[in-house]
Amino acid sequence: MSLPAISFRRNSIASSKSHSALRRFFQDYKQLEGKAVEVDEIRPSAEAHPIILDALHRYSDQRRKGFNAKH
Repeated sequence: MSLPAISFRRNSIASSKSHSALRRFFQDYKQLEGKAVEVDEIRPSAEAHPIILDALHRYSDQRRKGFNAKH
């Protein structure tokens, strides 16, 4: 999922106020799409890095093969 350019300072992300704002952003974003979302907890960014890298690698592999190619 891509996010619009929002400036969250790295040191302020740790605050519960920032977590609340981030949670609210996702809730409002999905509501505008007519979808429901539950945000349980905000996890450390270090946990997201391997997931994001894996997704980027899979995307890159698929792009090289072609998106219309049969698997």
